[in-house]
Amino acid sequence: MYRRDELPALAKLLARAIPLALRRLRDRAGHKSLRPAVEAIQRATGHSVSRAAISNWERGTMPQIDSVLFFLFGLGFTFRDFQDALEEALDEMTEASTRDDEDPAAALLARLRKDRDLRDQVRDMIAVGAGEDQTVETRDLLAYLDGLGRAPAEDDGNNGGEGNGANGNA
Repeated sequence: MYRRDELPALAKLLARAIPLALRRLRDRAGHKSLRPAVEAIQRATGHSVSRAAISNWERGTMPQIDSVLFFLFGLGFTFRDFQDALEEALDEMTEASTRDDEDPAAALLARLRKDRDLRDQVRDMIAVGAGEDQTVETRDLLAYLDGLGRAPAEDDGNNGGEGNGANGNA
């Protein structure tokens, strides 16, 4: 079982994976540069997201959830597509750091992904520690842990079994 002080390592790993996932989705939408992505988001959602904001997100600044949603929907993706891209980024990071034996957070994530009992223990520890005063971040982390054991292609009913939102299925 992991100690509570080891959980920030998981949050740190996620903070490194989110920018990779956002960049991956922008590339998949066919926008190799920022200007066309910004224009597509504006056309699709009616909201402006600056090139600087997207650049900052892809370099590690954490975006607000509403900004992520405008980004996703504006580029034709669903939140499930984001989760899948995040899983891919985490898998790559986990594999690379496990090979290099440099990142204990990646090793933890690999164990959580493979070991349901460990995942449940960590989830319970977080839920009990947070009590009834759970923050949004705590609830998000618990939801993320719940989704770790799911195969990326597994249909949870949120996307109707359809493919990537970039193909017009959003």
